[in-house]
Amino acid sequence: MYDFACYLLRHYNRSFKTFLLGHWEGDGRKQPSYFLHEKFLTQAHRYVAEFKKKTGRMPTATEYRYQTLEWLKNDKKNEK
Repeated sequence: MYDFACYLLRHYNRSFKTFLLGHWEGDGRKQPSYFLHEKFLTQAHRYVAEFKKKTGRMPTATEYRYQTLEWLKNDKKNEK
């Protein structure tokens, strides 16, 4: 699995393709972590696209980290 993940990272780096790797039991149901990752990736793609459109550049690592913390805080509030 490690070699496969490395291959994907090397081969598709900067391609903006999304791969969700996971394991679930034989019943075919995806585990909650799959949906969390899917939601996060959707938000991340939207944020980067909107940021780039608004500013004409990609967000810095600091700007991106700040935004991810906001998503996590908001997600935590919605759980209650």
